Amino acid sequence: MRDETAHLPHFARRGKMVQGASRIRLRRGRLRLYNALLTSLGTFHVAPEGGNVIVLAPLTTEAPSFVPQSRDYGGEAGGRGEGQRDDNRWFPPYSLEVLLFSAFSASSAVNVCGKTMGEVSRPEPVNLICAVLAGREDWLAAGKARLVEAFGPIDLESEHWPFRHTDYYREEMGGGLIRVIYSFQDLIGPGDLAAVKHTTNRLEKELAGSLKDAPARPLNLDPGYVEASKMVLATTKNYSHRVYLGDGIYGESTLRWRGGRFEPWEWTYPDYSSPGYMAFFARVRGLYREKQ
Repeated sequence: MRDETAHLPHFARRGKMVQGASRIRLRRGRLRLYNALLTSLGTFHVAPEGGNVIVLAPLTTEAPSFVPQSRDYGGEAGGRGEGQRDDNRWFPPYSLEVLLFSAFSASSAVNVCGKTMGEVSRPEPVNLICAVLAGREDWLAAGKARLVEAFGPIDLESEHWPFRHTDYYREEMGGGLIRVIYSFQDLIGPGDLAAVKHTTNRLEKELAGSLKDAPARPLNLDPGYVEASKMVLATTKNYSHRVYLGDGIYGESTLRWRGGRFEPWEWTYPDYSSPGYMAFFARVRGLYREKQ
C-alpha cells in the first residue's frame, strides 16, 4: 500500500502522537520538556519514533509549501482525512518552524533539526599574542618590558620584520618601522581580549609620554589570540566582518586554520597574510596545543 508519509523524514513517520505533555518518557530514556518552554512556544504535538526521537510541531492554520494539504497523514493504512486527530497519525498542518528533538538516554542532549542543541559552557582558554610596531629597536625593547609586566612571560618571539606593507602609520609613527610579535606563556579566556586591548592602549599612551625623542605614537600594540581554529585580533574599529566584544572593542578572525596551516581571509591585512607571519602563528598554535 502506498505510504502517504513518504515525503516526511524517516523519523517523522508512524510515530505515536502525544499532546499537551510537559514530560515524555521514552523506552531508551527520559526527555523533560518544561512547561515554561511549552508556554513560550505554544501548543505542540509530540511524536516519538523508535523510542528515541520526538518531533515537536506548533499547530497553526497554515501548512508549509513542502507539506501537501490534501493527503491523509496516517502512519497506518486508512485515516480520517486531512486535519483530523488520531493518536497514531500525524496531524497537519504544521508551521514552517518544526523543531526536532532526540533523546538517547536520561542524560542525553536535545537535538534541534537533527543537530545537538548547544549548551552554555566555559570556552577553552586561548594563547595571548601581541604584535608590536615601532621605528627603533630600543622602543621595541621598552614595549616588550611593559608587556611582560602586564601579561607575564613571553614564550615565543618572532623575527624582527621590516614593515613595508603600507605607509598608513608614517605620519604618526615615522618611517623605518619594525614589526615583532610576541606569544605569552599564560593562557587567557577569549572573553578577556577586550580588557587586554584596553591595557595595551593604556601602555601605548604611557610609552608615548616616557620615551625620549619619540614621535606622537612611538609604538603600536595589537593584541589578539591564537587557538586551534583561528587567530583573532582586537580592534576599536567596527566593520562587517568584526564582532563586538564589549567596552568599545571588536574582534576579528584574521587567520583560519585549514589543511594543516593558517590561511588568510579576503579582509586579512597584507602583513598578516605573508608566509612569515602565518608560519610564526602556526608555531604559536603548536605551543598552545602543548599548553592545553
